[in-house]
Amino acid sequence: MGRDCVGAVQFAREDALDELAQRAVDYRPVSDTEIGERLAALRVTGVSWTLPDEHWSLPGAQEKFTLARLGDRWHEARGAATSTHIVKPGVARLMHQAVVEYATMQVAARLGLLVAATELADFAGETAIVISRFDRYHDPTSAVHRLHQVDFCQAMGRMPVNKYEERNGPRTAELATMLRRESARAEQDVHRFSDAVLFNYVVGAPDAHAKNFALLYPPRGGPRMAPLYDLSSALAYEPRAGGYDLSSVAMSIGGRRKFGQVLKKNFERHADEMKLDRTERLARVADMAAATPDVFRSVLASIDSPAAREVVDRLLPRLERHTQDIARRIGR
Repeated sequence: MGRDCVGAVQFAREDALDELAQRAVDYRPVSDTEIGERLAALRVTGVSWTLPDEHWSLPGAQEKFTLARLGDRWHEARGAATSTHIVKPGVARLMHQAVVEYATMQVAARLGLLVAATELADFAGETAIVISRFDRYHDPTSAVHRLHQVDFCQAMGRMPVNKYEERNGPRTAELATMLRRESARAEQDVHRFSDAVLFNYVVGAPDAHAKNFALLYPPRGGPRMAPLYDLSSALAYEPRAGGYDLSSVAMSIGGRRKFGQVLKKNFERHADEMKLDRTERLARVADMAAATPDVFRSVLASIDSPAAREVVDRLLPRLERHTQDIARRIGR
């Protein structure tokens, strides 16, 4: 444990440091059946990790595991071996959540947001989201290397328990200041961060807390805001589904967080707090709201499964009402 963490950090007992320094790698091939069995086990045991009134789950405890894809085969990364992908079955208490998260990530990408590469996969009948790790890269010999990253809580010196704004977590204005201080392309990354905050409101995604954003440290060029990850609409569910609070965004927009309650003046205040142009930010949220329902419909139509069709029926009517309300409130 600890040899394949987030970013480039590795942990080992003192008596294992020499072994770690030798970078001995061990990749064990795994079959789709084995992966499916592991996903099924997570669906059963993962519920015990969740806590009512969390937006999704305890810090870092959403059910997941890592694998390495070498060529066209999946492998378990052992020893000092480096994984390349994260595999998640979705949030256990929310029906078809893996499909919803995959679709939300694809919608974000089509609207111009930089997101982690994500697939929807089937392993022996078990559906999972498969995310390419952006804190990993291949060199010309195809060897896998680690990139360091820190999430926004770490960048701000906050404990994981303070990841949500309502629990003394970082506010958007503080995070914009941090990006202007740390990022090699500060203004571009502040715009990207603002886009993400607005997108999460538009699609009804409640869990974009400070640990779901990160700074990535590439070999050259200086730190940058990492691609977005863990984007997932909650509009397919009731506001208290599964014991979660799905009624608001994790980071307030101009002082408001509840879906359906953010006004034009709040979007303008968000722009002011981020030191961005009001008119441009209003236009951006209006464009997102206008495009999102059709893009969601297109993405879900491309998924050939009964689950996707059920998500269409549950999510699209609420999304259309929500985005129409946004347009009305900002006068578009």
